[in-house]
Amino acid sequence: MPPTLAEILVRASSHAFYTDSTSPQAISGSETTAAPSLSSFQLLTKDRLNSTIQTLMNTDPTFLHGAYLSLSGGTRSSKNLYFVTDAVENRELRVQAGKLMNTLGVVTSTDIVANLHGVNVMYQSQSLCAALVEYAGGTHLSLTAPISDENAAVLVGLFKPTVILTTANRALQLARYVAALPASEKFEIKKLIYSSEMMTPQQEVYLGEALGVELLASLYGSAEVLQHFHHMSQFLREQILHMEGRNPVNIGNLWPTETW
Repeated sequence: MPPTLAEILVRASSHAFYTDSTSPQAISGSETTAAPSLSSFQLLTKDRLNSTIQTLMNTDPTFLHGAYLSLSGGTRSSKNLYFVTDAVENRELRVQAGKLMNTLGVVTSTDIVANLHGVNVMYQSQSLCAALVEYAGGTHLSLTAPISDENAAVLVGLFKPTVILTTANRALQLARYVAALPASEKFEIKKLIYSSEMMTPQQEVYLGEALGVELLASLYGSAEVLQHFHHMSQFLREQILHMEGRNPVNIGNLWPTETW
């Protein structure tokens, strides 16, 4: 059974991320009986997390044992955030998320998924997304981000994937490339899963028009700990498209899941 909110707050109240202590007890959270309120905790900042993690790495030789290590993109601050989470728990979350993707039909055993996420130093977006696909029962086709649109189109024609899994910007770039191809060279993708950034409704509709996408899904936390998935109701999407005078694209429903 997952821990209750009260149990999480008890452990967090003495954890090194929320206190000034970096003792072994503070790393895992000591056991107390009184649960504090959620409002008593301050929001963690990137500077606070990076500073605490660095201190723990310098003072506790066991801190990185059994850990999943990754880092986020720089975002607007151009400063990376390092993630250190329990490897077993992180893997289990991916297992459950993969099963849920299969249940909802986002990725199933009949899907071949072309993964265009990047590979960089400590950046685990490619491997994390690969695990999701495999736990969902799909076939993982690793293309990676540096591949050119031209070469991606060649491999899509060869392996005929039914799903493309990539960042929002890369998805739009590929869609523009395909839209400019002669009719004889165009291809369609049944499903598209994008990560990293939000898309506007107009951009999502464009993917449907350029690539023939029937199901569109969005994923966040793709390099760190699979924080959550985005949910957009089909009803709302149809209303937006109706107001724009467009035909509905089956966006599909995504799900909220455990947050870290």
